[in-house]
Amino acid sequence: MTEASEIGRVQLRNEYKVDRVPSGFVVSSVDKKGQIFSQLFQECVVDSCISVLGEREWKVDEATFELAGVAEEEGWPFSYGYKLKFFVQGLLVILVALGRADYEKVGRAFIYRVHA
Repeated sequence: MTEASEIGRVQLRNEYKVDRVPSGFVVSSVDKKGQIFSQLFQECVVDSCISVLGEREWKVDEATFELAGVAEEEGWPFSYGYKLKFFVQGLLVILVALGRADYEKVGRAFIYRVHA
């Protein structure tokens, strides 16, 4: 059995729970229909995300475009399309839970500010 410890929750349109597991992080959410979605993020992928995004503001689409080359080069589970976009959103949620980023809703979008 894998030991997980919750490190935070982030409220976007749905609530996202971030757990630390031995191999990295798991982000889970429950949609309005009650379906549970979970994704594992290797710690090295989170580290790559931090180093590429730096200390800037990002919308999910912008961060996805910036990280697409790294995703393909490093063999992330998704390296293009809408699945990469959801994967990058999960990465940004992890950064928020770790205190490495904050966010605000602007119109229909969320703006993430990544910190050192």
